[in-house]
Formats: sequence, C-alpha cells, structure tokens
Amino acid sequence: FLEHLTSAVPDAIYSIKMPERTVIWGNDSFNVLGYEPAECIGHSVKMFYAHPEDYSAVGDLQRDAIRKGDGMISTEVMVLRKDGSAIPVELTASFYKEGGKLSNITAMVRDISARRQAEDDLRESESKYRGLVDNSLVGVFTTTIDGQLLFVNDAMARICDFDRPELMIAKGVLDRWVDLELREKMLAVLQKHGSVTNFEAEILTNTDRPIHVLFSAKQIGENIIGMLMDISERKQAEADLKLKDSAIESSINGIGIAELDGTLVYVNNSFVNMWGYQSVDELLGRNVVDFWEREEGGVFNPLKALIKKGEKVREDIGKRKDGSLFDVEFSANMINDEDGNPMYMFGSFLDITKRKKSEKQLRDAYENIEQLQKHLQAESTYLQEEIKLEHNFENIIGQSEDLKYVLHRVEQVAPLESTVLIQGETGTGKELIARALHQLSSRRKRTLVKVNCAALPSELIENELFGSEKGAYTGAATSQIGRFELANGSTLFLDEIGELPIALQAKLLRVIESGEFERLGNARTIKSDARIITATNRDLVEEVHNNHFREDLLYRLKIFPITIPPLRDRIDDIPLLVNNFVRLFARIMGRSRTLKISKKSMQKLQSYSWPGNVRELRHVVESSMITAQGNALHFDLPKANDIITKGDFKSLEEMERQHILEVLQEKNWKIAGEKSASSILDIHPNTLRSRMQKLGIKKP
Repeated sequence: FLEHLTSAVPDAIYSIKMPERTVIWGNDSFNVLGYEPAECIGHSVKMFYAHPEDYSAVGDLQRDAIRKGDGMISTEVMVLRKDGSAIPVELTASFYKEGGKLSNITAMVRDISARRQAEDDLRESESKYRGLVDNSLVGVFTTTIDGQLLFVNDAMARICDFDRPELMIAKGVLDRWVDLELREKMLAVLQKHGSVTNFEAEILTNTDRPIHVLFSAKQIGENIIGMLMDISERKQAEADLKLKDSAIESSINGIGIAELDGTLVYVNNSFVNMWGYQSVDELLGRNVVDFWEREEGGVFNPLKALIKKGEKVREDIGKRKDGSLFDVEFSANMINDEDGNPMYMFGSFLDITKRKKSEKQLRDAYENIEQLQKHLQAESTYLQEEIKLEHNFENIIGQSEDLKYVLHRVEQVAPLESTVLIQGETGTGKELIARALHQLSSRRKRTLVKVNCAALPSELIENELFGSEKGAYTGAATSQIGRFELANGSTLFLDEIGELPIALQAKLLRVIESGEFERLGNARTIKSDARIITATNRDLVEEVHNNHFREDLLYRLKIFPITIPPLRDRIDDIPLLVNNFVRLFARIMGRSRTLKISKKSMQKLQSYSWPGNVRELRHVVESSMITAQGNALHFDLPKANDIITKGDFKSLEEMERQHILEVLQEKNWKIAGEKSASSILDIHPNTLRSRMQKLGIKKP
C-alpha cells in the first residue's frame, strides 16, 4: 500500500523498522531528493541532513515524543539532494509500538522550497510596503540582540495580549519563551546561520497565558527582525486529532481512493472535512463526480482527466456538501494489481481557497501600487515642469484700493470649494491670483495643476485634460494621466479658458458638474475631486453671443468672478512694483550698487497707459537695468504713435494675425525647424499651426 501511496503524492515517504533500523523507501516517491529508491538501500537517513544540528534536533524531538507518548512529530529541516544542493523540507513522522517497544517509524518528507521562497519574498518586501506589515495578521517585530523591542505591529500586540505602546516597554519577546532551553537552541542557530525559519515555540502572553507560535527571525547587524504567527488553534486541533496507524491518516491532505467507475472506497478525515461532510460513512459508496463543479454539456471528472493526461498536479473547482464551491489542488494516480492492471484511482487533495485569495489580494495590491507609481511619476514630471516655469513676478505687489478689493475677494472665496473665474487684461497677473486662491485653500498641500488652453493645439487639449490609453490615437505609445486625474484632491487652473474649443466645452461642463470623465480609448469612468479655477482676457458674454462659448458653461464658471484691474488704474502701485523689480533684477544680474529712479522718471512711468500691464512694466525695468550707465535708471517707453497711428485702433487678434503673417512671409512659410517662423515666434510648431487655423492664415 505504501508503494501505491508514494506513486500518487509528490512527497518522499520512508519507513524505519526497529530495532534493525532498516530503512524502506517508497517507489517513485523519493524524487524530492533526486535519488532512485535502490540508491538509498542500506543507507541511514542521516546522510540526507544538510546540518548535523538538524539531525540531532530531530532525534531529540523523536525521543521526547516517544517518551511523552505523543506518537508523532512535525518539524522542518534542511536536507541534501543527490546533486549536492540543500533544500528545506517539512518532516512528519509517526511512531508505532509493539509490546511497549518502538517497532516502526513512518515518515513523510515534503519539499517546502516554494513556501520558504514566498516567506523570504515577504520579508524582503516588508521595508517597502510598511502599510502591509501594519495590517498583517502575522506578528512582526524588531528587537536588539539582548531582547529590547524596537518595533512591533498591531498583530504582534494582539497575539501577546498587549496594547501596542505597552508592548514596546514590556519585557522582551525573547524572554517570554516558556522553554528557555529551546530558546537558547534557537539563538544558537540564529547566531550561526543568521536566520531561523518556522521555529515552533511556546510563549507567555501579557496575562501569562501560554500560546504556541511559529517563529521566524533574521539577524541584521545588531538587530533581529522577526515574525510570529499564533498557531495555538492549529496545535489544539493537532492535539485533538486521533492519530491513526497510517501515514495517510496523519496527512493534512484529503486522501480518497475510488473504484474505476468513481465509487469511493476510502477517504481520510481531511477529505471528509474538506468537502463539508460529518463522517466517513457519508462518503463511502458515493461517486467522485459528485464533488466537482459540472460543466455545460455533461459531467466533468478531473481525476480521470488528470490521469489520462499524465499530469502531476492540477487545480480545479470542488463542490462541498452544501453546494458551495472552493479551490482545490490535487494529484492522482492509478493503483494497479500485480499484473499492472488498473484497480483503483488514488487522489490527494488540498484546499487552496485561502492561498488563491491571498494571491488575488497580492495581485490587486501590486496593481494598486502600480497605479500609485504611475500617478506619482506623472505628478513628479508635472512638478519638474512647473519648477522650470518663470513667473512674471514673485508676489502680489500693491496698495491701491482696487487691488485691495481683489485680495478681499480672494480671501472670501479661497477657503470654499466654489468655481472661480478670474478676468483681466493680458499681463495683469491672473495666474498669481489663481495661485493665491490655491495657497489659501485647504488643498494647499497638493500641487496646483495648470493647463494653458491657448498653448496647445485643439487636437491635443482633450488628451492633456482627460488623459489617454495606449493606442487611443496615432502616436499614443503609452498611457497618459490627464490633468483632471492629476489634480484629484487639488486645484486645476484652466488659463485662457476662452480658447477652449467648443467641442470640449460640453465635456468640461460634465466634469465640473459630476466630477466624472473617461480617458481617451477607455470607457471606464474616473472620478476626480478637483477644484476648478479659470482665467481669461476675453469677454465671455460676447463670445457666447458669437456662439464661440457655451452659455451654460459660462454660468457654471462665473459663480464667483474676480476682475483684476489694469495697471493704468493702479498708478499708485507702479512705484512699489518698479522697486520690487529693480531689487529682483539686481540680485539676478549681480549688481551691488544702489540704483536710483528720478521723480521725473517715475512720473513718466505713471503717466504711461501700459497696454501690456505688469508684464510690460517688468520688461521695461529689465531693459533699463541692462542698459543702465552709472546709478541712474532711465526708461524708454513707446510713443503713442508707435502703438496707434492716427486713431486707427486694431484688436489684439488683428495685431497677432498681422505679426504672424509677416514672420511667415519673411521665412517663406517655413513653420518648423531651424530659422523657421516657429523659432522666431518662440512657440511650438503645432501651436503655430493651431493659431494659423484659428486666425484664418493660409499659405497662398
């Protein structure tokens, strides 16, 4: 029977007959160690132990178990394969007596390399995913060599019946072992090998209640990092389990033997429990097809399919007595008679529902980490771009009543979540007001995300705002996170909102109203809690009348408008701004001498109309400092007829169209590349093409 058993399970099984200590190995089951059974005849099992200490420890456990009458031991040791490599195994041995004397030892050796590797991977990822450690069901701790605790997680505190802060100042974990001799053995192994894995021990809790734990530790420098798993329930179950005279009965796997037609003739207790039955009698005589989920079109028998294909191990879906389904891993083989004719089907089963659930949780965790990593990378890229930006000026400078009113409006609405529309001429500092609104809000810990609707071609604005999936359009080689997704929990500043194409305005309105949108190329709805601040130098009411802007979007954006006065209406602020710019450029240019501005020059600045507002004033100050001779600053301002000729006023759009047209004609309509129109205008070629289309400029 041992021969049939070992041919069906992936474990190595051997039997030692006493007192001769004759070792009998099961056929085809010693592949765990890479030997053929004939190669092991006449050899002691001692030759397979990688460490003599393990052999001695197992001997001690055997003698102690025999003395106590336990009848069985289970431990983990390192063994040597035929090729000289060492692997960890789980050793389960049962002892049988005749006439009060030991007559036979039956043992099962299971390769646990995969489990060990999983445990190593878990330990290595502990420092990277601290949140997973804190929420783990396994107790994790760090202690000095002399036992002083440095860190414990919540699970560790629960296992030891402590509050987490109390455990940190309590007696060391290593001192709470019941068997101090066993503790010294563990420390010796730890000191010699640098780590111990799955060391079973008994420790005392805060209430001096003894519990069984599975102990693993690794020494790193002067500290020990360890894990504790409370296995008291498992130990209690093992204590309550009636030990049988067969290695099969002591297996944690469900074992079943069936006739060729599928009728069960034998099952062990693990099989009974696994399929949700109460006793062995309920199962004997039943057909194995009753324990599997049925496929459409007929009955599916995984045992026969596995045997037919010659596979070793397979996973499938089992069906319990109550109809519930669970994941099961099983191996199967035929039991033949002496002539080699099939007699029975033999199967070994393991419930892997928890493992499957853990694998799914781990995959989900990795996916979440990957999404967070992508989000952080996108935010980092955006921050690097923001750092490169040169703002018009560092602070909002001024003391005029008009500016004070603007700042009062900012203080009113900044703490709220309302949408704000900032209006004002070019160069008045609309972006500075948007940044002030963000910094005074509860979202200031997150980065302000900005999109200039006039700086991007219309075909790229949707991708910039909402993001896209790989392959969503020609040239989309990777997935891209949009600015709405990036601004989740922060503030999104949409500059030059009047330039937004009418086709995208409806989508923008939906996002503002519901906080939901979809990436290009993906139908999955994404939510974004972003506060919207917009700015424009256009008259949006007129744009609505001209059918260039949606009226419903205007009403949604204009909940709280803030209008920034032009510089010509803030002549009292001009001296403050000039002095601020002088200090700024003196520091940048490395000027140490004091620069003076005459009263006449200041009056000249205050009498100028400043069509370019604060931005133009900054450029004028910078230019004067570059050409300054001595300590006095002189400002060259455009004459009136340089801007307006004989009352012939032109709109900003007309002037822009004329300027772009002149540059294109000068460069023979070369848009991109060196010495092209885009290089002269200092804008991206795609932006130039977009402006040409908007302004109606076509090559003749």
